[in-house]
Amino acid sequence: MAEKKYQPASTFTDAFNLLQKDLKERELYEAFYVLRKESPVEELASRLVMDESPSKILFSGHGKSGKTTELYRLISDLEDTYFVVFYSILQEMEISDIEYIDVLLFVALKLWDAALERGVEVDNEVVADFSDWLEQTTSEVTLTRVEEKTKGLTLGAKLKVLIGEAGASVRTDKTSRDEVRKRLIPRTSEVVERIDILIEAITQQSGKPPLVIIDDLEKADLAIGERMFFQHSQSLIRPGCKIVYTVPISLIYSGTFRQIDTRFPQPVVLPMIRTRERDGSELLAGIELLKQIILQRVSNDLLQPDALDHLVKSCNGILSDLLSGAAMCCVKAESRNEKKITWAMVDEVCEQFTRTYRRMILEECYPKLAEVYRTKRTKSDQELRDLLHMLAAIEYEQGAYYDVHPAIVPILKEKNLTKDERDLEKDSPTT
Repeated sequence: MAEKKYQPASTFTDAFNLLQKDLKERELYEAFYVLRKESPVEELASRLVMDESPSKILFSGHGKSGKTTELYRLISDLEDTYFVVFYSILQEMEISDIEYIDVLLFVALKLWDAALERGVEVDNEVVADFSDWLEQTTSEVTLTRVEEKTKGLTLGAKLKVLIGEAGASVRTDKTSRDEVRKRLIPRTSEVVERIDILIEAITQQSGKPPLVIIDDLEKADLAIGERMFFQHSQSLIRPGCKIVYTVPISLIYSGTFRQIDTRFPQPVVLPMIRTRERDGSELLAGIELLKQIILQRVSNDLLQPDALDHLVKSCNGILSDLLSGAAMCCVKAESRNEKKITWAMVDEVCEQFTRTYRRMILEECYPKLAEVYRTKRTKSDQELRDLLHMLAAIEYEQGAYYDVHPAIVPILKEKNLTKDERDLEKDSPTT
């Protein structure tokens, strides 16, 4: 039997690098993915397959909850059924400056790029039509670069270069971005029309209908999310293929979501992995799941007994913190010529998380965090949404209860905010 290409790392250098890999590649996914039983992805896959319409799904979850990894699972589950196109809007656009028309443009560009890359035979007339249309909507600077690079190339090869240059100019140059938007917004119907023409060609030639998954849209702020999915929802639901849009979790909590909810199906929300019950008792299933996520990548021989347990509980279900924390521990162990990651190294990582939150959290937010810490509940308002967005507060079971990030507890203790009112009365001097 051939040796597996990816196994848990036996050196800190290998572990450091494996902990930072995403699971987009099939081999990485098969080697490192750990099944989350509470993930809604299995039901999402069934919904997409069962729905005969070109459904549009809103997929959300708190930051660092593992959304991208679960989308890789969705790809794995559906790639035999659909012509799946996955891309990160964060890699294509400046996330603080994004409009609905940019999203539609990149749906077109990414579908075409995938079709050309995978050898889908699209009629030359369709290729020429899209090339001509894209040239009409692209900036003059971009067209000059394309002309220089495509002399002597075939029609398909020229289009591939044009797609790359058009995407790059929108991504990196605000002047070009504004110029393209000015041309495209009055022609939104044309963008959708070109998308639909390609959808039909891909479906006929590949035998699979396209499924577009757009990651990292949830990293946009609430105002952008509301503008796109409230004001321009009609445009975003028009393409004739299934699309999964990631959206900010703050959008799900916003006052406008009731209107958005009437235009899209019920959103799919990925829950946080719980390591504690509401009463503070440990939830072993969540703890063991998080341990396994690390042990898929890092040999147990590199971990001192209880160090991984300490790290898991210190990150409280926040996957990105768990992975980055383990990677930081690898650096500490390697730099000190230690053989194992120790409890003390995890403590140092936790202190780094605490220092980060000291810089982020405004003083007036601590009473709210103290309330969450003591009672596991609080009034839903903009302050809570802001704290949830920065993961200072963590939501479990879609609002059933809340907690604070463990890194914030030392700050609350320093401020004498961890005691409830009865404890404070006991500590007050008698008169």
